[in-house]
Amino acid sequence: MWQKVIGGNGYEKTELAIPSVSGDGVIIGISSVSNASGTKTEDGFGNEDYWIVKLNTNGNEVWQKTIGSDGFDYLTSLAEYPNGGILAAGWSNSDAGGFKSQDSYDGSYDLWLIKMGAPLSTNEISLDEIQLSIYPNPTTGLFYVSIRNYSIQAMIISGFLI
Repeated sequence: MWQKVIGGNGYEKTELAIPSVSGDGVIIGISSVSNASGTKTEDGFGNEDYWIVKLNTNGNEVWQKTIGSDGFDYLTSLAEYPNGGILAAGWSNSDAGGFKSQDSYDGSYDLWLIKMGAPLSTNEISLDEIQLSIYPNPTTGLFYVSIRNYSIQAMIISGFLI
């Protein structure tokens, strides 16, 4: 069991939390007015923004992303694709700028959908974690490169990798 306090210098409203598709944590969809402070690492863009945070199964942050523009951007729905991509939906009166590519219609609140690839973790990955091996080492001829359970065969001929 664990607990976690997440937030910045303004207010945050958790809209939803979903288990990650891979089962390795939870993704939290937040509407936020905070700039970078507390556990929030990015400034906001306007009055309120989407703030998406992924925690691992131990409650430690894996990544976070602030998405918005110059007005009010309220996150109301969140989904994760099997490849780790994210679909965020809500409503917005922001014009183009920040992450938003289109103006709102007549300054009113419109549906705003965002599909993004999986944000990269800021944690470094060691060679041991990806299980990289090159063998035989040293070599001047045929050698193998293995990453986890995948292997490729290569050969050095006259200093060129083939």
